Parts: sequence; structure tokens; C-alpha cells
Amino acid sequence: MSGGRSRNWRIGSGIAWVSTSLAIVVVGVLVFTRLPDRARKSIDGVLRSLARRIPGARAIHHRYLESRSRRDFSTSGDYWERRYVTGGTSGDGSYGQLARFKAAVLNDFVSEHRIRDVLELGVGDGNQLGLAEYPQYRGLDVSAEAIRMCRARFENDRTKQFGLLADFDDQPAELTLSLDVVYHLVEDDVFDAHMRLLFGASTRYVAVYASNYDSVESAIHVRHREFTRWVGENCPEWVLDHHLANPYAYDPRDHSGSLADFYFYRRAGTQSLQDN
Repeated sequence: MSGGRSRNWRIGSGIAWVSTSLAIVVVGVLVFTRLPDRARKSIDGVLRSLARRIPGARAIHHRYLESRSRRDFSTSGDYWERRYVTGGTSGDGSYGQLARFKAAVLNDFVSEHRIRDVLELGVGDGNQLGLAEYPQYRGLDVSAEAIRMCRARFENDRTKQFGLLADFDDQPAELTLSLDVVYHLVEDDVFDAHMRLLFGASTRYVAVYASNYDSVESAIHVRHREFTRWVGENCPEWVLDHHLANPYAYDPRDHSGSLADFYFYRRAGTQSLQDN
């Protein structure tokens, strides 16, 4: 076979493989929505894997997730409990380069400011936490399944504790965290309660990793909020000290990256982050 024919054959075979794989993903998505939870739990992992490896499949999987979220949604708390129980994760933001970026920023912050204890609202499945380097940590979540997973994963780590958000004992921390949470709080009262606890429980600093504009999305479990305005109106004792833009900005072509940036607040009278 000549070089030109061989090259064309390889290209044609590659296109055929991709087309077939995409067709499998589409069929899988259609069938998946009609399966019981137990079957969906195992198949969902396969679909996520294909979505990461096959060109174009990520966008299809993203549209499927939006459709599934609309069907399953009742409240934000119920949504996340169901998501974890059926084998879902905290999302792409807690994995890969986005997780590494967040961990590097926060680990440096904790070290530079000699933070002794950290409280996180919305620990999720614990994958992001696996990259953290905190002296003492408490993670809260609305999902009992998320707490179960984290306790199992970190059962031998005495520096970490976990509990349901509803059982919070009002014990403060020097740094409180809200990572990829704010834009998932679609109910106004839930958002308000989250923000009040986030700032009320901190003695020194608050770190928020979120989008910061008002928008209602097609995915029913997502609602972007200009949360900095809420802080300005409700927390006069807190100062927005530093905004760190995300080097991995969201790309709508393949739904990679993130719409979230870091926002660091300090309590009035606390040393400015810029002084270090």
C-alpha cells in the first residue's frame, strides 16, 4: 500500500472509530435515563470515562447531565445527596488541573498566613481535599453520603473531621472555605444561610471560589450569583482583599475549564494579604 493510501486509510479508520464511539455514547445516554439507580451507578462511570477520552463526547455528556439534573431536581440538598448515592462526583472542578490549581493556591495561603484550622462548607466527595495540606480541618456538607465517603476515605487521618451541615456546632475557624458551592445554591434562602455561616464562622479569613455574576443557567442545579454584592451589603466588617483570576478559564467549545475565580476576604483589622 502506498504512503498516501496508507495515510488516508488511517485517517478514515480514525474518523470511523470516533463516529462509532460517539454513537455509543449517545445511545448510552438515551438508555441510561431509563435505567434504575443501581444500573445507572455503574454505567455512569463508563460514560464519564468515554467523555474524557473521545473528541466531542464531552459536550454530549454535558448535555446529558443537564437533562438528568432537570429530571432529578427537587432541592439543591436533595440533588447532591442523590448525585452521590448514585455514584456521581463533586464535578470536574474537583479533579485534574482545576483541583491542582485550587490546592496549590490554598496550601500556599494556609502556610503563608500560619492558619491553624480550616472549616469548609461543602466538602463534597473529598477528592479536592485529598490534595490539601491543612493543620486541622473540618468539612461540612448537606449530603449524608458525601460525609460517609469522606469519613471512609480519611478514616486514618486525625487532622480531619466531617459532619452534616445541619449539625454544625458553631465552632469557628481561622479560615473558612466555599469552593465551587455558591453557584450551586439555587434557592435564595439556602444561599443566604450559606453566606452567613461562611462569614460568621471565620475569625480571620474567608476564601470563596466561585463565579461572580447573576445568571440562571439551563442546568437546574446551577445559578450564578454576584455574591460579592451580597457580602458588601451584609458583612461590613469584611474586606475583599484579593481577587485571583483562574488561569483555566471556561471554554464553551468543549466545556473545559471553570467560570470560578478565587476571592479572599479578611476581617477588618486582620493583616492584609498584600502585606505578605
